[in-house]
Amino acid sequence: MDIYNIKETETGLNIEGIPDAVAIVKVDGRIAQRISDLSLHKTELSFALECVTLLESHETHSILTEALWNTAITSFCKCFGRGVRSPLSERKILKNKPPEALEAFRYFQALRNKHLIHDENTYSQSLPGAAINNGSKAYKIEKIVCFNAQSVTNTKEDRANLSLLIADSLDWVLSEFDNLCNQLTVDLEKESYKTLSCRPPLHYFMPKLNEINKPRNKH
Repeated sequence: MDIYNIKETETGLNIEGIPDAVAIVKVDGRIAQRISDLSLHKTELSFALECVTLLESHETHSILTEALWNTAITSFCKCFGRGVRSPLSERKILKNKPPEALEAFRYFQALRNKHLIHDENTYSQSLPGAAINNGSKAYKIEKIVCFNAQSVTNTKEDRANLSLLIADSLDWVLSEFDNLCNQLTVDLEKESYKTLSCRPPLHYFMPKLNEINKPRNKH
């Protein structure tokens, strides 16, 4: 997967680094859609891996490390959940890995689903109680209190496991992306130059505020 710079011009956005290209035309179909999905997965996984890497240099800042840790987990798990883009398959990615890899994946998935995003399991607890006095006063209740407890999951072992899972997923995505790009190239080369030139140009439309709760269209 190559990365190209994009420069804004008077006529729109220009993709730099392909000197012999005269136009960028739109491609569609099943393979193109999967390439689009994988590209977004690559962005998400790279971001998650960067969050885990930054944790090592911010260990003394508890709020920042917690934010980076939670973000890394949710960004990673997002790639395997249902949505507009086709999800990744943990079984395909981890099929040649030790059984512990799939077990670690399920742990982070449960951590995301039952603790970080939805508060359902015992990793967060708040126990209400009443402090009573010795009965020598006109009243018996001194104070209503709550004992709050949050389980610590940001450990060195868990960070190492998450880093491995993200790296394995990223490697698989990059390989699959390149394979599909090669396959799509072969298919497009079968078309005449005239047919290719008649394809509509690639257009990007800025999202609007009223689209915030609407699923985007397939590419």
